[in-house]
Amino acid sequence: MHPLVVTARRPWEVLEPLEAVGVSFSAVQVDPSDGVGRRFVDTYRRVRDTIATAPVDTVLIDVYDVPGLAAWAAAKRSGTPLVVRLVGDKIGDVVDDQVASNRTAGSYAGQLSHRATDLMNRRIIGAADGAVVVSQELKERYCERGHFEGHEVAVVPVPFRPDVFGATAPEPQDESDEELILSVTNLAFKRKFDGMCDALAGVEAVLERRQSARYVIAGGGQFVAPLREHIERHCAPDIRDRITVAGFVDDIDRLYASADVLVYISYLDGYPNVVLEAQGCGLPVVANDDLGMRDQITDGETGLLVDPTADGHLPRAVSQLLEDDDERVRLGNNARERVETENAQSVIGSELQDGLAQIRTG
Repeated sequence: MHPLVVTARRPWEVLEPLEAVGVSFSAVQVDPSDGVGRRFVDTYRRVRDTIATAPVDTVLIDVYDVPGLAAWAAAKRSGTPLVVRLVGDKIGDVVDDQVASNRTAGSYAGQLSHRATDLMNRRIIGAADGAVVVSQELKERYCERGHFEGHEVAVVPVPFRPDVFGATAPEPQDESDEELILSVTNLAFKRKFDGMCDALAGVEAVLERRQSARYVIAGGGQFVAPLREHIERHCAPDIRDRITVAGFVDDIDRLYASADVLVYISYLDGYPNVVLEAQGCGLPVVANDDLGMRDQITDGETGLLVDPTADGHLPRAVSQLLEDDDERVRLGNNARERVETENAQSVIGSELQDGLAQIRTG
């Protein structure tokens, strides 16, 4: 086996696991800051030349739109099998959300750009011989649409980097100590903003009952300002004083280490890194029972899954963890053990190796 990995964003998610299990591979890393024309030409040439000089048996692309199209063209020209890595719904929810977000911002150019990207991504995925996806939900989604047969899709989650997120589990605190509820999300997406609004409604009920609790929301994007406006309109002044919309935060591991519970409500996700990182730090997670979160959380064992739109579900779950130190620590430790077992670099590398072999042999 010798895959050629074409990647740009978070290349370590594929390259480091392959290195961990000693797989021989080649890599082409695309510079996203290059212009459109240069990205296409440079990617095409590098993929073509690597296929010609290395024993490449599969092209695994972890990039889309222009460089993805270039990688597909080079693979097709050489007759090399093409496998796509999907961390989200590249031709469904993600594009719909990006178009809606640009419509909200009044950007017609942005809407057209994402529609063009959708067309390119459909061409790439339609031409692929198989897919590596990060969650069972994504596999079911793409198979139900008829893009792939079940044996053409391998589920390989995202690896965890303990060297980056190596915080110890939160220690039980005295009742007099301040309680910190944390949410981390990407507020560039409308459906994640919608999730935060539902999370806020649940957490607000907790803040009303627990004067020692405060809520920090971290994450940048165009919906930061609308979220602050939403809080101003819907939350009472004494509640607003205990809610912080921090925007983008560099040292997010510090927040994971100091928080008591992570609330993650999102309607657009593959296998959220936020949940993975929090679990790896021993922080218990309350998330909506949907998408890749179902792969990450066994309800009542490695976290809590809730219906955030059902009356009382979210506040009860959060309150349960704030009130019960032993349960909070138990769920956090279980989650960290799950990540150390299921998301270790070597484990993900073996699964990726097996998945590519499965796709290649049919």
